[in-house]
Amino acid sequence: MKLWLLTFPAEKGIDLETTVFELEHEGLKHYMLLAVVVEWLLQRDEKAQEQVKQKLMEIDFHHQNPIPFFRHLTHYLINQNLTCL
Repeated sequence: MKLWLLTFPAEKGIDLETTVFELEHEGLKHYMLLAVVVEWLLQRDEKAQEQVKQKLMEIDFHHQNPIPFFRHLTHYLINQNLTCL
């Protein structure tokens, strides 16, 4: 499972180290590399990883761009971490 989460972006031509998401939370801008989001996903339990994999497979099956889904995950990650402070 973990290998799949690492290889999927590369197979789609998405560079983990140069893909940056800019999101706003409570009036502040935050920037996060896709590599950070994938690393966070790798720390989730297997059920969560499987859910992400299934969604990405669905996106891929329909020949859609996975970037909006990764942006959604980034937004979730930022909201989770900043509301805990």
